[in-house]
Amino acid sequence: MSQEPSRIRSTELEIDDPRLPELQATEHAQHVRMALRYRREQHSRRKAAKQAKWSSQELAALIDANAQVLAENVKVAFRMNARKRRALIAERTIVKRRRVTLGKYRVKQVKRTEKASVLKCFDRRGGPTGLIHTHQWWALV
Repeated sequence: MSQEPSRIRSTELEIDDPRLPELQATEHAQHVRMALRYRREQHSRRKAAKQAKWSSQELAALIDANAQVLAENVKVAFRMNARKRRALIAERTIVKRRRVTLGKYRVKQVKRTEKASVLKCFDRRGGPTGLIHTHQWWALV
C-alpha cells in the first residue's frame, strides 16, 4: 500500500520550525486562489442572471414602447401649444379692460355720467341660483 504523505498545516507546526514561513505562504496563496475562483464564479452567475432577465429583444421592445409614449406626449404638447396660440390671437382682438383695486383708494358710489368713474363688477348673494352678478359705478374722492 502506498501511503501519501499527510499534509502538514501551518497551525500544527511550532513557531521555531524553519518550514513555517514557507508553509504559511503556500496556504495563503491557496486561500487567495480559492477566493478569486469563488468571486469569478459568483460574478459569472450574476452576469448570466442579469442577461437572462434583460435580453436584448426585451430591452429593444421596452425602448420602442418608451419612444412611442414620448412621441405621443410631444404631439399632445404641440397640439396644446397650437390651441394656446390661437386663443392668444383671439384674446388680443378683444378690448382689454384695466383691473383696478378699489381698496387702495377713497371712492364713492356715483352715477355713470360723472367723469373718471369706474365700473365695479361683483357677485352678491341672492337670486334663484344663489348669486347675482352686479355692476356699480364708483369714482375717486
